[in-house]
Amino acid sequence: MRKRPCAQGEWCLRVSTSALTIPSAAERWSAACLCVLLVVATLVTLPIGSRPLPVVFAFLPIYLTLAAIADAFTAFLLLVQFSGQGSRPLALLAIAYTFTAVLAVAQACAFPNVFAPTGLFGAHSQTAVWIWAFWHGGFPAFVALYAIGRRTANEGFEPRPLAAVAVILGCGLALGLAAAAIAFVAPLPVLVQGNSYVGGFAGTWQTVIGLAVLGLIATVVLTRMASVLDLWLVVVLLGGLCDVTLTILAHERFSVGWYLSRVISVFTSITVALVFVAELSRLYHRFSRLASVDALTGIANRRSFDERIEDERRATARGGEPFALLMIDVDDFKGYNDAYGHVAGDVALRAVADAIVAVVHRPRDLVARFGGEEFAVLLPATTLDAAVVVGERIRNEVAARRIPHRASRAAPFVTISLGAAAGTAEEADAAALIGRADAALYRAKASGRNRVAA
Repeated sequence: MRKRPCAQGEWCLRVSTSALTIPSAAERWSAACLCVLLVVATLVTLPIGSRPLPVVFAFLPIYLTLAAIADAFTAFLLLVQFSGQGSRPLALLAIAYTFTAVLAVAQACAFPNVFAPTGLFGAHSQTAVWIWAFWHGGFPAFVALYAIGRRTANEGFEPRPLAAVAVILGCGLALGLAAAAIAFVAPLPVLVQGNSYVGGFAGTWQTVIGLAVLGLIATVVLTRMASVLDLWLVVVLLGGLCDVTLTILAHERFSVGWYLSRVISVFTSITVALVFVAELSRLYHRFSRLASVDALTGIANRRSFDERIEDERRATARGGEPFALLMIDVDDFKGYNDAYGHVAGDVALRAVADAIVAVVHRPRDLVARFGGEEFAVLLPATTLDAAVVVGERIRNEVAARRIPHRASRAAPFVTISLGAAAGTAEEADAAALIGRADAALYRAKASGRNRVAA
């Protein structure tokens, strides 16, 4: 992780993509299986790829709408991640997906007999196929630039203005090429006559396939599929290569290969969008857990405790149940740190937390680190007498660990003092309950430590 200054002057953490999203073995196997499936489907279809199927013009808008939505959604997710990380390669990838989303819409408008005999906005019979060529050649070229950018260091900068620039560039480039395919189609080679691809594809299709191969090789070699994003980009690029190969070698629109190529295209687009959502969801849950767990002991932290005690107070207010609280303090812990060192003190705190958790295990109970060497145990639906019993069990469990403590005034091993309080929501709010339990804890310590006071 590196630090960079934000616009307001504070320091923000930049976390690299590969640091947060390293693919698991299962994800690599899933991607590999999908790649094998794509290659096998392509090879099996090639011998019969030119076989004609019924002409279904409604298939085009459905396919292109799905592709446009999936790519636009992926572009949005990339821009969100780019805004948080400030990684220039992510901006290039966002431009690529914005570019393809706009071109998908443009091809739907320009394709003959979908909305108009030769397409909308003055499109010609060659416009749609040239848009297709720009789309399937431009995307792998952008991904190759992304792969090259992944190998270079990023300097600190404010990414938010550049996110808007990425959207404008992607849209502008796509609309410019679509307009060029309408305005300057006459001097370009004829690529399709009726539904058949003709000799004009020679030179054009080699370029499109060459860019698809280049993007695939660059992504594999330069990124080494180090992140989940890199891994699934390889799947998308392989799907794009299969799409281009089937389209060109089928020689005919509305043939077996032509239909399958479009199914592969939209399938890979949707797959990477879903993978992105799943990855972001997993990261959200991971960071959510980190935000509620104490890093040293692995139990709930103070923030989680504050949220839960209010939730339980409201729940008991509805049901009329009592709820109890134990406040726990490690006896003479400053002396323990002075005698054994802070590293040993951390080990002792983890041992105390483990002892508490070993006793408190009801689903609604909560064990939390309250601060320093102090712990709190929330016991919903528990009376004061029952809380004292639980407190004694915890005290005995800690004492049974026999953790040496030569600086303790209570025993030659680590002990704890506990304060118990209980009540209903009508009797006291959360702050009052904590205050009563804390007062009981101080009475326990004043009475000689290693005991429970209520």
